Amino acid sequence: MSLLGTQFHGKQALAKAKDLLGRELTDAEAHIAGLEGYSASPYLDTKDVLTSGFGQTGRYLRMPLDKVVGIFEDKTRQIVPEYDNLPRDLSLRLFDSTYRGGLSGSPKTLKLINSGNWDAAADEFLNNDEFTEAVASGSGVAKRMQSTSDAMRNYARTFKDGKPSQGLLDQFMSYIGLG
Repeated sequence: MSLLGTQFHGKQALAKAKDLLGRELTDAEAHIAGLEGYSASPYLDTKDVLTSGFGQTGRYLRMPLDKVVGIFEDKTRQIVPEYDNLPRDLSLRLFDSTYRGGLSGSPKTLKLINSGNWDAAADEFLNNDEFTEAVASGSGVAKRMQSTSDAMRNYARTFKDGKPSQGLLDQFMSYIGLG
């Protein structure tokens, strides 16, 4: 529920972020702005938490988007040391979850991620009350969490027996004895 002012979503939120920063957005800034939307005025989110800007709460409430994104990308790097080596779609999803507070609040999921057990991490990530409640309420959070889980599972498919799977050409070359 908005207390004051106009809220922007989707392309309008992206345009607002670009305008506020006075430059093109990084992919992480665009990811958050597009998903969170923008409100210059405070509002209560679905959990009755005072929120403004690009879904910002607490000490981040009045910080510029680029500063908040930098803080949360650094947090994600701290809890997922391989963050910068992951496919960007997956790393953005993990960053998004850290921004929302989900990933950093799930030690078991983090342990599975950091041990490379991506399928189990994908399952564990959705094994919580927040996801169940978000699905029941129809909240957009459920879609975001499902997308994060799907990105983990998609990444898991690129591995075979704990090692990166070979491409078709590599498999063929190996089969004929040239690889």
